[in-house]
Amino acid sequence: MHKNISKSKRWIVIGAITLFSILFLTIRGESKKISDEVIALKIKKKMIQDKKIHLLSMKNRLISQIRIERIAKDSLGMKKQSIKNKTAYLESN
Repeated sequence: MHKNISKSKRWIVIGAITLFSILFLTIRGESKKISDEVIALKIKKKMIQDKKIHLLSMKNRLISQIRIERIAKDSLGMKKQSIKNKTAYLESN
């Protein structure tokens, strides 16, 4: 009877060690997976921020006054009028 008790205790210990090992490996695997997902999201965030900066600079280039004046001159034949004498212009208005 004494041998049966020690055998059953051994199986309980082996079972407990196996259970804790499986739990540890599962938790470790999940934490690694979550860590990898966080890194991937940080990379994606950086890419989106870089794209935003690029688009803002492209927008600023597209709406720049020099570009608009060049398009008006080249496509529409318009010319920028310069005011030669600012005081004369102000007095006439």
